[in-house]
Amino acid sequence: MAGEFFWEVTVHWRIAMVLRMILDRGMKILLIVSVLGAAGTLLADSYAPPRSKTYASPSGTAIVRVEPAGMGDPQVPARCRALVYFYNEKTSEYEKKFEKLLPNRIAPGDVMIPDDGRCVITFAEWHGGRGDRNTIVIHDLKAGTARHLDLADFLPQTRIDTFPRSTSSVQWRGEAWFDSEQRRVHISAAINPFYPAFKHPSFILHLETQTVSIDDPGSPGKPEPILPSRNSWWEFWK
Repeated sequence: MAGEFFWEVTVHWRIAMVLRMILDRGMKILLIVSVLGAAGTLLADSYAPPRSKTYASPSGTAIVRVEPAGMGDPQVPARCRALVYFYNEKTSEYEKKFEKLLPNRIAPGDVMIPDDGRCVITFAEWHGGRGDRNTIVIHDLKAGTARHLDLADFLPQTRIDTFPRSTSSVQWRGEAWFDSEQRRVHISAAINPFYPAFKHPSFILHLETQTVSIDDPGSPGKPEPILPSRNSWWEFWK
């Protein structure tokens, strides 16, 4: 009886160990799949409904109001447009000086305007847009011209591939701000959590030449993504 009891306990213990090993390895597999899936799967996009939005210059002497396209709504303009106002110190009111149609399908994702209101700078699309020629657009209001810049105009593809992506866009840009003379716009780069050790560049948008330069060249090549383990798959499996 004692022998049978010992044999039964041993069998149950071995079954428990096998189940534990299976569950443990299953969790490792789940971790690998989750990390690799996060590294390779595009992030989902979420956007609030488009609406009119006003952007001010650094000192507030100029503002631009962007009205999104109507998307078929007869009560809303069919084209996205920008209304530029200047502050009149005599009347203490803003007066409209320019009205310009924008090339954005719905509306730009972000807008900047210097104090003198000589141009309007738009970034990307309200709903994203990978490889879109509206990544950066510099609208010269007096000349009535627009300079379109895509990422490929100032970055190689190997560099573009290191930025985070969503289902509709490359998330390459962080914050943007004018320098003290408002002749250049400094743009910080977004950071990809799967390339944490990679030194991303920052950018300078030159308004006079309408070009973009890399402020910090960073590493020349494309880094390898961070995996669950630096060891071999067999070492990780064990």
